[in-house]
Amino acid sequence: MKIIIQYLQQTNKLITSPLVVHNDLPTNDWTTLFQLLAKDNSYQGMANGRSFYEQCLPSNSLSIAFSCTSVNWLSKVPCTITNHRFYTYAEEKERETFKHQSKLDFDTFIENRSRELVPGGILIFNIPRADHEGI
Repeated sequence: MKIIIQYLQQTNKLITSPLVVHNDLPTNDWTTLFQLLAKDNSYQGMANGRSFYEQCLPSNSLSIAFSCTSVNWLSKVPCTITNHRFYTYAEEKERETFKHQSKLDFDTFIENRSRELVPGGILIFNIPRADHEGI
């Protein structure tokens, strides 16, 4: 977050002190985040305990969205993997079921962020992924 704020400051794109909304499920242990926010005065920070598979902020209220690994989590487990614990080692039909759920979830994620973003707003992703061999 600091890098994004530093860039905005260096390029004179900040009009006011930025407000950063950290989002995670309400069951998250927010203690560490709040301790970090108390030490960092480069921005105003707050937490929103909602699923990112729903709209988290009012429409047209978000200038920059940054997502790091969130879309790697599915909204639900679409089926049981019979021979392993990981999707990459599942049977073909099971992998296809997971891929289908992943697409539905990604589309839902994008739809919700597109409602939240102001016109001209940007969405930045950091998405770890496996290669074609599952590595």
